[in-house]
Amino acid sequence: MSGDVGSTSSYPEQAARTTRRQQRGRRRERQRRRRQWRHCRGGGDHNASFDEEGHMMSGHEGGPSSSSAAGATVHLPPANPDNVVSILEMVAELSSGPTSHRDGLVNAMLKSDYIRKLLDLEGVLEAQGNTQLLEHMFTIFKTLILMNDSNLIEVLFADDYLVDVIGVLEHDSEISPQHRIRHRDFLRKRVIFKEVIPFDSPELIFKIHQTFRLQYLKDVVLPRVLDDSTFGTLNSLIFFNNVEIVTHLQSDTRFLSELFRQLRQCSTPATASATQTSDLLLFLQEMCALAKNLQPPNRAAFYRSIVEQGLFEVFTIQLSDDAASNGADAAVKMSCTDIILATLSHDPSLLRSFITNQRPDHPLLRNLILRFINDDDIGVKNQVVEILKVLIDTEAMDDPTFKDQFLNVFYQDFGLQQLHKPLDRKWSVEELDHVTEGQGFVLNALCELLTYCIKHHTFRIKYFVLGNNTVKKVLKLTRFKDKFLQLSAIRFLRAFVGMKDDFYNRHLVKYKLFSHVIALFQQNGDRYNLINSAIIELFDFIKRENIKILIPHLVSEYQDLFTSIKYVSTFNDLLLQHDKNIDGSSSDFSRSSSTHSASGGGSRGSLGSRGRGPNAGNTSSDSEDADDDDEAYFNGSDDEDDDSSSSSSGSKKGNTVRTSSPSSASYSPSSSSLSPIASPSSLVDYEDEIVDEETEDVPSTSTTSSSSHKRGGSSPPAASSSSDDDEDSFSSPISSSKRSKTSHASPSSSSGFSSFTRRY
Repeated sequence: MSGDVGSTSSYPEQAARTTRRQQRGRRRERQRRRRQWRHCRGGGDHNASFDEEGHMMSGHEGGPSSSSAAGATVHLPPANPDNVVSILEMVAELSSGPTSHRDGLVNAMLKSDYIRKLLDLEGVLEAQGNTQLLEHMFTIFKTLILMNDSNLIEVLFADDYLVDVIGVLEHDSEISPQHRIRHRDFLRKRVIFKEVIPFDSPELIFKIHQTFRLQYLKDVVLPRVLDDSTFGTLNSLIFFNNVEIVTHLQSDTRFLSELFRQLRQCSTPATASATQTSDLLLFLQEMCALAKNLQPPNRAAFYRSIVEQGLFEVFTIQLSDDAASNGADAAVKMSCTDIILATLSHDPSLLRSFITNQRPDHPLLRNLILRFINDDDIGVKNQVVEILKVLIDTEAMDDPTFKDQFLNVFYQDFGLQQLHKPLDRKWSVEELDHVTEGQGFVLNALCELLTYCIKHHTFRIKYFVLGNNTVKKVLKLTRFKDKFLQLSAIRFLRAFVGMKDDFYNRHLVKYKLFSHVIALFQQNGDRYNLINSAIIELFDFIKRENIKILIPHLVSEYQDLFTSIKYVSTFNDLLLQHDKNIDGSSSDFSRSSSTHSASGGGSRGSLGSRGRGPNAGNTSSDSEDADDDDEAYFNGSDDEDDDSSSSSSGSKKGNTVRTSSPSSASYSPSSSSLSPIASPSSLVDYEDEIVDEETEDVPSTSTTSSSSHKRGGSSPPAASSSSDDDEDSFSSPISSSKRSKTSHASPSSSSGFSSFTRRY
């Protein structure tokens, strides 16, 4: 308690001592913050007072001065070599101060043309070779630019000052003198302003010069030191200058008319000049690049005006074979295609409408395709591919009538037929081993275009692909040594199968087009690479989607290969899916047979399946007998069917199951007995039973019965011999399984293909 009382009694005295110490500290701080610059040379003194926070309160000297709205006055020393350090300190101090002091510094710089005095001082220092002071000048002007004041930047980047300001910025202290770039020499001597068409407006010429120099300053001189706000300010100045330039040129009809008159004149072989043509197209290309910054209404008006002047007519001539034979270089063709792409990025309907109305043979579309196929420059080929992709993009076509008109033009002889010609070529062995860069690009891009058409176009591409045997020609690319061409062919086939179209799938089966992919798969071996993965994914998709036209064909043709592949389960799953499809069909046929038997119907045979495993070959003779019975069934008459039905009905009354051949019963190696399976009657709706992908699959009830179902029995007969039913019977996996046991197709499958051919 005594200690607490003593400390309490001495508190007023301690508080008084603390207050006196604080007052003395504040006085010393104020004295320390008062600063004075004395400049003996030039006959003037500069004094500046600062408050407790370090901000300038007032000052005076013989140089220019300015007062801000807050009352702070800034006095700048005369611009001479002795004051460079003082100017640097003042600029650094005031630029980091409050807004009032920053405004005061800006006003002082703008008053009495102080910036011009600093630029003249920079010339004196360069003449003296004073590297240290030149580096201080760089810091001063860098700080002024980074202040990001609109009034100050407008003066610094004026036409009279900008080149000299860039010259000051050459002396960066962080770059060694031997590596510094002489920006002024580059801008004055190497940069040439070329007027392809003379400009009438001096203000327009000034804007063009200023925009280029601002771009150079942003991208070359100060990219390392610019902060985000100053970078955005420079971009805004450049943007608005570009808008003003393009708007002025767009409104000048005399200028545009003269431009396109000279372009048409250069397109004539007698008066063609490669240099003049290139300059005119490059100027037009730059105009289109600047037009991207316009607002949508102004941009639409710009493109509409140049199209009305004859833009696409000029390109029709410049991209023709005649222009190529007259020496049109790659730069001219690149400029043409780049301008076309700029037009398409704004409104593709402009070019589509021109091509559709350019009758009779649509030369612009034809010339574009010829440049894609025959041109030696990869850049031109790539630009044309991008143009074609935009043109055939049906998702962007809102008018159905116009869409049909354009696609009709594209699928005629001078459209897709011209694009298809590289696939019709016969390749030599040397070319298969080493294709040129241009040929490889054309084939790869052509596969991409056809893949897009397969996915997005409907009946037109279907008729074209099936009529020109395009799939077989594309799959021949798997014979090339180049891996990217092999993958292009696989991607095309994957898109083709992915459509899950019966016409497409029957086409693959009829011509056995999977043989190309299987050959590539075997050639690739067990290497785990992109080709291996792409092929496995293709078969996995077929199994996963349960494409019932393709699965029986693949199993019947490549069963031994699929059985031997153990490192991945895809092919074994494909075999199991085939068994599952047949087992489900067998159960459906059994239920249908029971229904017909109860009503007096008879059975003509049993439904079997393919055999798999070491004993699979034991069923071949039984399967052949079953095929003979089925052939006899198709050749029989309706009266014979009635007699057979009556005899079967009589046999069922005696509780005895009669079969037409030994293959009517499935044999199981695990059992010494024959397991009879009832077959359906002659009238079976194959379309409902087999083709429909939503048919319910009924698995076998036990391992023994499942095994007995998978050992060779005969396939069910077709429903009828009409052309429509033949198509359904062709799509049946049972018929495909039956064809695998013989070297020729059954009559039902042949009639199915003939029916499809007639329809096509």
